[in-house]
Amino acid sequence: MTILILGCGAVGKLVAEKELTRGHRVVAVTQRSETIPDVDSFLINFDDSPQTYPRLPEAESIYCFYPPPPTGQADFRTRHVITFLTSWKRKPRRVVLISTTSVYGDCEGEWVDESRSPNPQTDRAKRRLDAEKQWGQWTNEVGCELLTLRVAGIYGPDKLPKARLSRGEPMPRASESPFSNRIHIEDLVDVCLAAMHRGIPGLYNVSDGHPSTMVDYFHQVADVLGMPRLPEVSMNEAQQKMSPAMRSYLSESRRLMNDKLLGQLGITLKYPNLKTGLAACVKGSYRAV
Repeated sequence: MTILILGCGAVGKLVAEKELTRGHRVVAVTQRSETIPDVDSFLINFDDSPQTYPRLPEAESIYCFYPPPPTGQADFRTRHVITFLTSWKRKPRRVVLISTTSVYGDCEGEWVDESRSPNPQTDRAKRRLDAEKQWGQWTNEVGCELLTLRVAGIYGPDKLPKARLSRGEPMPRASESPFSNRIHIEDLVDVCLAAMHRGIPGLYNVSDGHPSTMVDYFHQVADVLGMPRLPEVSMNEAQQKMSPAMRSYLSESRRLMNDKLLGQLGITLKYPNLKTGLAACVKGSYRAV
C-alpha cells in the first residue's frame, strides 16, 4: 500500500517510520528540502498554485499534517491540496486529518466530547475548522473515508517550553488559570496509526483525558527539568507581559473527554497523564518501534 503524508514534520516523520515497519511505501510532502530515509520525498509549497505541484504517486491512504496558513479565517492551503488531488484518476480510500481542539472555543472549563458544536473564536481556530469542512465535503463527494483528529497540546522530549521557563515570564495564579489539555507525541503517533488502519470514520478528541491548569503544566515541566517555577501573578498582570498567542490560549478553558478515542480506536495510552509523560521526556528520545 502507498501512503501519502502531507506535511512531514515531527509527527509525520514518526508516522512514516512506523508505516515503513509495516511494509508500506511512504511518500512524503515537505515544505523544506530534506531527505527522510526510505521515504520518497517531494518539496511543495502549499501556498503555491496546485498547477505547480510535481506529479505524486497516487496513494490509497493520506495523512494530512500540514499547518494552516498564518493569517485569515479560511484555509486556502487545503483548497490547493484538494484541487490537486481531484486530478487523480484513483481517489484515496481513507484520509486522516489532524485538526485542533481550539475549534470548540471557550467552554468555560466544561467537559467536552465530540458532540459539542464548534465555536471557534480565534482566526487560527477558524482556519482549522474551515479545513475540516473542506475535507469533509470533498471526501463525501468522492466516497472516501475521513477521520478527523482534534488534537490537544502536543508535548514530548523536543516539545517542552524550556525557552519560556528560561525567560521566567509570569503565569496567572492557579485560581485564575484556565484548563488545558495535552497529548504525548508518542501517543499521538499511535492514535494516527490506529485511525488509519482500524478506526471508524468520524471525529475524535485526542488528549490524555487528564486536563490540568495551564500554570500546573508549566510547574510540572519546570520540576522535571530541574528549572525554577514561573512566578504566579494576577491574570491582568500576566496578560500584560504575554505574547498575543499566549493570551489567546489563556482566554479559553475546556476539559476534553477521550472516551471515544479509547473505545472506538482501541487505544491504550502509554502516557495517560503528565507525570508519566514528562518522566519519559527526560529519559530519552522516541523510538519508532
